[in-house]
Amino acid sequence: GAGFGTATDMATFPSLSPHVTAEIAALARCGVTAVSQTAGPEVVLAGEAGLPMALAGYVTDYANGVGQPEPVAALLARVRQSTSILAALVDHALPAIRDLSPAGVVHRFEP
Repeated sequence: GAGFGTATDMATFPSLSPHVTAEIAALARCGVTAVSQTAGPEVVLAGEAGLPMALAGYVTDYANGVGQPEPVAALLARVRQSTSILAALVDHALPAIRDLSPAGVVHRFEP
């Protein structure tokens, strides 16, 4: 089966465009091994609302422009693999959450 891991050295931050080489290099110097341009706002909002959230992501490219460029064929191969990996993840995760109660609606009113 697919191996599922936990990213512990991941960064997500807003950017007006795809992260440039200098941004990726600076994050790498801080120990970041994966950078995501997506899901940052959603995760923050879910946390503020007290709603549980899980994020599943996979690497599509390895910061092209940093180090040796990677062929497009390698990117396309990973994207093709993602369909079976996502299916395996869902098969693995659904039994684990079967007995969870829905989060419901959270109302917060602050002065």
